[in-house]
Amino acid sequence: MSERKLRTNKLPPPLKHDSQENDSIKGPIIKKAAQEARDKIHKKYDLLEGDYKLEIAHEIWNKQQKILKEKGIDWKTPIEMNPGVLID
Repeated sequence: MSERKLRTNKLPPPLKHDSQENDSIKGPIIKKAAQEARDKIHKKYDLLEGDYKLEIAHEIWNKQQKILKEKGIDWKTPIEMNPGVLID
């Protein structure tokens, strides 16, 4: 008789995020930078809100990180917060 692996219905753990996103001062700034980055990247590729392009999330996060760095906020992208996790 062969061994069987037990299957579970567990979902993977949620992705980690930069705790600064929860800060009452920095949180809104980070959120605004996310929207600004999304708008710029969507415009760059002539995409509508909700359109998808492979690896666009990475480009948006990098743009968001750059915007925040200019404001003195050292924000970590989801990729930096979740090494080894494939996103996109």
